[in-house]
Amino acid sequence: MFSMDFFEENGDFKKELKKKPITKTMRDFFLNQNSSKMYVSFDLGMSSDEEIITALQTMLPDLRKEYEIEPVKTEKIGLAKIRKLVDYNIIPMMDLLIWAKFKK
Repeated sequence: MFSMDFFEENGDFKKELKKKPITKTMRDFFLNQNSSKMYVSFDLGMSSDEEIITALQTMLPDLRKEYEIEPVKTEKIGLAKIRKLVDYNIIPMMDLLIWAKFKK
């Protein structure tokens, strides 16, 4: 799995690797420095849903800060936006426009 570059002559991991968290080592090895992917493992048989969710909620801010990854800003669609779509008849208008485009 690891190349020989990761080991000393006696077979031990190099000092730089011993000082790094395993998540960072795996991330650097399998991906690259600029990747935002993170691999996490949970024992589903030994943890409740609430424990897993709480652990992730606790870990995420620290992991984002450590790896300097900004969260993606997503726009949430709330009840007010849905009401506007209905009030302004956007969906029927989109339906007619799409139908007209494909009818040609």
